[in-house]
Amino acid sequence: MTRSFATSTLFPYPFPQVAQAIWFKYPNPYAEHVCSIDVLDHSVCPRTGIVSVERLISLNQNIPSWAKRLIGIGDSFFAFEQIQFHPQRNYVEMHTVNLSHRELFQMNEDITYAPDRDETRYDQAAHIQFLGLGHRPNALVSSAVTKIEDAALTRFRENAKRGRWGFMHVLKALYDCPDA
Repeated sequence: MTRSFATSTLFPYPFPQVAQAIWFKYPNPYAEHVCSIDVLDHSVCPRTGIVSVERLISLNQNIPSWAKRLIGIGDSFFAFEQIQFHPQRNYVEMHTVNLSHRELFQMNEDITYAPDRDETRYDQAAHIQFLGLGHRPNALVSSAVTKIEDAALTRFRENAKRGRWGFMHVLKALYDCPDA
């Protein structure tokens, strides 16, 4: 079963500032789970001006011990992120997928940033599906899969909230907006 999460918020900063701050989002004190980010590729389309960046993100998710024992994984994960900044259309889109443990679960996240009057609208949607035990028709296994999916979605929601707080921290540090 796929579990989904979506949220939207307005950052009280104009889009050009938010688009620039994206590159400074990490490290921040609210994202201890992000260990490192490496740029794998970057390019600018000469015709459209679209900036494309591919990044490898190393994460430490602090998985509950019962889930680690049940599915045999650790706390370290890798994710692949694609970012596109569209300067002519004024928006940024990001797509992230897990690279680690794809045989057990798949996480897909989409984020967009776009102008909204003098602020910036942030939309985030994620879909998490646990695959590893789901093919076995057993009530106990089905219950365990549901618990793991619930725990993963709860962790994702917590990280998403902390991510927004962390990004606001970065925006304040860069632009010192007293109304935020």
